[in-house]
Amino acid sequence: MAIQLTVYAVVMAYLWLDLRVFGGPVSRTLTGPRMDSEEMIAEAKAMGIAARVYYQPIYRAQVDERASQYLWERGRSFADTSAGERRLLREAIVNELIDELLLKIQIKVSPIEEYDIPEGSQEELFALFEKRYGSVEAFDVLIADQRWDGKEEAKMRLNARLQREKYLNSILPKEVTEEDARKWFVENQAEMAAPARRQVRQIFISMLASDSAEEILKATRVRIVDKKEDFSAVAASIKEASSLKDLGWVTAKRLPQDLSLSVFSLPLNSPQVIQSKLGWHLVEVTAEEQKKEPTYEAVSASVTEAIRQSRKAKHFRIFRRYMRRRAEGKIEVFKDVLFAEDLE
Repeated sequence: MAIQLTVYAVVMAYLWLDLRVFGGPVSRTLTGPRMDSEEMIAEAKAMGIAARVYYQPIYRAQVDERASQYLWERGRSFADTSAGERRLLREAIVNELIDELLLKIQIKVSPIEEYDIPEGSQEELFALFEKRYGSVEAFDVLIADQRWDGKEEAKMRLNARLQREKYLNSILPKEVTEEDARKWFVENQAEMAAPARRQVRQIFISMLASDSAEEILKATRVRIVDKKEDFSAVAASIKEASSLKDLGWVTAKRLPQDLSLSVFSLPLNSPQVIQSKLGWHLVEVTAEEQKKEPTYEAVSASVTEAIRQSRKAKHFRIFRRYMRRRAEGKIEVFKDVLFAEDLE
């Protein structure tokens, strides 16, 4: 009893001092502005916060970094995009970051197993991430833009990505039976078949390049077929022709429909002059391969992985809706910050 009374006395004394004397965290919580007040929202926007989840921030810099990475992987940059495309991209990415933050919160409160990531995996991922920026200076600029507290916070955030993946894998159905795989294979065998393809070379003249393209290519065909001149040498001598001569192996879907119908009806090793919407072509098919139906044994591993990925995507969509419903009213997106330049 004496110990309990002492503890109560200490707690009460601390609360009195916090509230009446030095204005500590309890006092600030009770008397300070609410996180959803206009004052706090304005302060968040001034700090570059584009969204909040349970008042945890997602910065505009985070959105732009993820967008830059998305574009970089496709050989592009922000300079190559329109305002409309940037707006759509930022909207998609902020929703992705919201889902990741909701998942991070879920992991923290989850009563099931721990989701620690081995130190080696963390270091390997971080080394790859850092290397992409090319220099220490460029990486330091990223850390400053993201408002991260040095490399340690960057490592922590990358580790969180690994934890999210581990958590998702832990709640997804793992087992794919032989019966499941064979059933899926039968239903999707046609889509898995390697389509027929042809090896094609051409001499192409655009309608914009010459009004007499058909006559030029007919004369060119005579040089190749009747006079046995070299196809590549003749192609190089036609000043009106496009520089794209060897199309390589193509499938019907890789070509415009009107050109595809002609190319896939031509005999082998017999150059022919054909017309498409783009212009005139002297086309030669030098080789072909027929459509190949795969056997189950050859693609069983791919089938199993395809089923897992399909289940994972479906399960995550359901889980995402569940997290969003639970967080209803706790997700804020500040569009004037997120779309700042795009709204001008």
